[in-house]
Amino acid sequence: MKQKTLLLFQLFLAVFAFYALVNYPGSSRFLVPLACLVGMFVIAKVETSLTERAGLQHGPGDDVG
Repeated sequence: MKQKTLLLFQLFLAVFAFYALVNYPGSSRFLVPLACLVGMFVIAKVETSLTERAGLQHGPGDDVG
């Protein structure tokens, strides 16, 4: 459940970044999408660490699922 929520939040950030590029004036046109991309990068790192942690807890031979 956590991973799906993180993916949906990444999708929201991507859509919001595109919206900001199209509609925001001035320097915020580039700063908001840049912040969204950095947020997506951080969320991807968190998702990777959650996936690795779940894999370590269950072990390589266990069926997860």
